[in-house]
Amino acid sequence: MQKIISLEGIVGSGKTTQVQKLHNYLSPFSYIVPELNQHPIMRSAIEEWKQKNIKARSPHFDLTDVTHLAVARAKSQEDYIQKAEGKRWVLMDRGVYTAMVCECGELSMKEIEEINRKKGVVFPDICILLDCEVKTALGRVDTRREQLGIYRIRAIHETDAILTQKRRLYLELAKQ
Repeated sequence: MQKIISLEGIVGSGKTTQVQKLHNYLSPFSYIVPELNQHPIMRSAIEEWKQKNIKARSPHFDLTDVTHLAVARAKSQEDYIQKAEGKRWVLMDRGVYTAMVCECGELSMKEIEEINRKKGVVFPDICILLDCEVKTALGRVDTRREQLGIYRIRAIHETDAILTQKRRLYLELAKQ
């Protein structure tokens, strides 16, 4: 029986590093789901959301956005999980709990959870929360981007204040 493990936490908390280590440990019985946001269906849904909110210059999710992203998330997960056929462990660097933390605003985490369940999003059998101080996490992000030679400007959601809030929400979710 296939089991899904999701690693959750703020950007720079070590999810990608730890999922790779877990994969190495569990190989050849594991499959790493590529970053969900890079799947064409999910990427398209995110781009539509960005275009809708570009004038606001701040991330905002309403019921329509959350529902649309949940549908895209479910379809993207389904595609990736089919590719993991025959593997005992499916490893995800982020998953539905990231959506619950990052998309809350007008809606509560509980409401976002219910929408995702109704739209067929796969919830992990095991969820591991990686906690990290915000300044350390942002330092890791900056270092990784510099090493990879990619953009050095932080995204609009990569501020001390926003990541502190997201970290608090992850810790609240972990208590539940």
